Amino acid sequence: MGYADHLVISQVQLDGVAGTGGSEQDWIELYNPTSQAVDIGGWKLRKRTQSGSESSVKVISSNTTIPASGYFLWANSKDGFATALNADESSTSTIAKDNSIALLDKNDNIIDALAWGSGHVNPFIEDTAAVNPNEAVSLERLSQDTDNNLADFFSQASPHPRSCGSACTAEPSSDIPAPASSAPTPSSVYSSDVYITELLPNPDGSDLGEEWVEIYNAGDGEVWLADWVLDDGDGSNGIGLSAYTFPEGIILKGRSYLAVNLPEDAFVLNNVGGETVRLLWPDGHAVSEAGYEDDALEDRSFARVSDGSFEWVKQVTKGRANIFEPEGPVAPTVDVLGEHQIKIAEVFPNPAGTDSGKEWVKVINTGTAAVSLNNWILDDGDGQAKIGSNAYKISGVTVEPGETAVITVPAGNVAFNNSGLETVRLFNAGKVLIDFVNFEDAKEEAVLIKQADGSWIWNTPAPKPAAAKIVAKPAAASQAVFISPPAIKPAAPDEKIQEITQEIIPAVAGESIINNPEAQPLADYEEAGNGQIEFWTFASGLMAGIVISLAFCYIGYVLGKRK
Repeated sequence: MGYADHLVISQVQLDGVAGTGGSEQDWIELYNPTSQAVDIGGWKLRKRTQSGSESSVKVISSNTTIPASGYFLWANSKDGFATALNADESSTSTIAKDNSIALLDKNDNIIDALAWGSGHVNPFIEDTAAVNPNEAVSLERLSQDTDNNLADFFSQASPHPRSCGSACTAEPSSDIPAPASSAPTPSSVYSSDVYITELLPNPDGSDLGEEWVEIYNAGDGEVWLADWVLDDGDGSNGIGLSAYTFPEGIILKGRSYLAVNLPEDAFVLNNVGGETVRLLWPDGHAVSEAGYEDDALEDRSFARVSDGSFEWVKQVTKGRANIFEPEGPVAPTVDVLGEHQIKIAEVFPNPAGTDSGKEWVKVINTGTAAVSLNNWILDDGDGQAKIGSNAYKISGVTVEPGETAVITVPAGNVAFNNSGLETVRLFNAGKVLIDFVNFEDAKEEAVLIKQADGSWIWNTPAPKPAAAKIVAKPAAASQAVFISPPAIKPAAPDEKIQEITQEIIPAVAGESIINNPEAQPLADYEEAGNGQIEFWTFASGLMAGIVISLAFCYIGYVLGKRK
């Protein structure tokens, strides 16, 4: 094949077993037709589906070199298929009919491309696509490279994948010694220092998209997680169809945690009947697992103990070291860097017309570090109220120092009262109360704004947050999250209202609300509020009775005069 001055895709198989309609016995073969060894460490194999959706097949490991006139083989890892082929690299990715693939270098330059089938949208392709191969048939390159897939490839009825083996691990002139075995073992390629440390299978409210799995790198060096896999199950049926594969570019630093929010199209963690979660290397080897046999406890995490066992804990520590507390009230401090510097800056509780989906709250980061608001909670409620079932959970926004985020509360979530006393509360992901504000009788189309001196004023007309920069992923208008520079708007002195700065007291055990440790302890607001309501109810009734009695006396006097 001395026909090109660069690496080429030389052979591809989509399905290695006839009659199965998709066995996942997929592989891609590369060939080096040049006279020099080529270092392909960090190069990428990528695919696009018929509709144009692009994803990673494999990021090739560092120190991988294809010798002159040598081959390299990637294969799907399911059921030990890659191992049986002595493949040089593997992952859980698959390829199918009407797909296209490309080989890209470290700088994402396309070195070679191949498409097959028809109906493609923006494929990786050279001129015209090759035909779809049948089952147990590969597409193999002829001894040519005319930059035309249809002309360069034919259907090979006897597939013969060729790998590099130990020759691929380094150039002959390299100072890196070649391994003694014919192929690198998983332990020499992937880290055994990464393991599962915590799960949240049954969060409060809807579970979909809110479950997460946390992993930890116990080593000192960085670990590239591209093509590692999380799945559920005991492995008896291989890797699950809804397994989560880590994308490119995910690096876990030494002695660090990483929490993976499971997307809606990934597996879900069982709430009833037990569950097993596994962390797998790209070759399918399970390096860590965590399992529970009983029903998942609501709003509690399943955390790893120092001896490697797991237990249910009340204090959720997403992205941090696990904390094991005795049962009873838990009152941790706000120990996440900068979280207590997030403050409520403005509230818009009473828009004109229908309020649903139009109310918003602006927060400001007064600290020096960026803070993620993912899974933070907006809620209303008086002093001892627990977090409501319709509280709004924020997702997908980080607030940089000095910036503000405007969170529009979607319809169907918490709604702020327009009359009477109302409290808006902001909790972090661990349900620690970060900030709150009380107000009374919200003015229509007015924004409640916090002034530099700590007082609050109503300002009308309402500023429009739509002009701010959107930093969250695109969403419906009722779900928008905005970022804008901090801005305090002046108002007349007679519009000031006094901020109520009482501490919100934790609720009963089991429904605790954790207070901001910077708050100063004051009297119980709910109890004082009830006393005031009872007093004014009595006073109002007494005054009404007096007024009515005087009115009747006056009417009697006038009628008596007319007689």
